[in-house]
Amino acid sequence: MLAVVPWDAFVARVAPFATAGATGRPPYPVLVRQQVHFLQQWFALADEVALEALHDIPVYRAFAGIVPVATGIPDATTILRFRHLPGRNDLAVALLQEVNAVLGV
Repeated sequence: MLAVVPWDAFVARVAPFATAGATGRPPYPVLVRQQVHFLQQWFALADEVALEALHDIPVYRAFAGIVPVATGIPDATTILRFRHLPGRNDLAVALLQEVNAVLGV
């Protein structure tokens, strides 16, 4: 999926909304949060379960580019906020258009 999903296009669409009004600690990179979100969707993981999976399953961390010692693992609140981002900003249609462009639909 790292080679198939148009990550750069997705990040470009989501980034303006993912960093708007950011306060507190520096956010995780949009790409990391996007990939964790996709893991949630593909494996039907709730926010807390996604957090546990990132701690317990090395391949999930590798997919999302998470190196616990260097970057830490996003907490459940970070995962939750990013999960709500597409719905709050009407991004679902734009992301589907990106996929359709890649697939030539």
